[in-house]
Amino acid sequence: MLQNALVSSVKKLQDAKDNGLIIDFAIIGGFAVAAWGYPRATEDIDFAISVNRDRLKEVAAYFKGELKVGDFSDPLIATINFELEKCLIQLIVLPKNWEAIAFEDLQLINLMGTDLPIIGWEQLVLLKLYAGSDMDLYDVKRIIDTREPGQRSLEALKVKSRKLRVSKKFEKALAIKR
Repeated sequence: MLQNALVSSVKKLQDAKDNGLIIDFAIIGGFAVAAWGYPRATEDIDFAISVNRDRLKEVAAYFKGELKVGDFSDPLIATINFELEKCLIQLIVLPKNWEAIAFEDLQLINLMGTDLPIIGWEQLVLLKLYAGSDMDLYDVKRIIDTREPGQRSLEALKVKSRKLRVSKKFEKALAIKR
């Protein structure tokens, strides 16, 4: 069920992109964590979307979704939630600096004959640090343990985490015991 919903949602997002409604999209969340080597249970499918902020209501209407615009205390600009094939789909609009990170290194994986754009593993780590929940930090630890980056790559991630002001969360994630 989730795989069918994933493929269907990617096709619908690609159609929205082809028609100029959104600029880009990428799989993030539990599916992205699984793609980078650490499968875990998830009950929804999360996408980062790049969109002109003036078109949020139009995008929500296209997906027949519920638009929630973040306020000053919310780290997200907006979310659009809708159901597809009995699965919750969440489209996440990030602040511009985090959006640039999310779309920096997209990878394509093929599932059921459909190319799925997925966030790069290093960008996923940074986004998970930004989100910052205990599950997100656990995901960071598992992704790093699975990917086994060399010292140079790990140090580059530490530098990026400092620049993005999430270095304390990064250190906390690295300290998690298996």
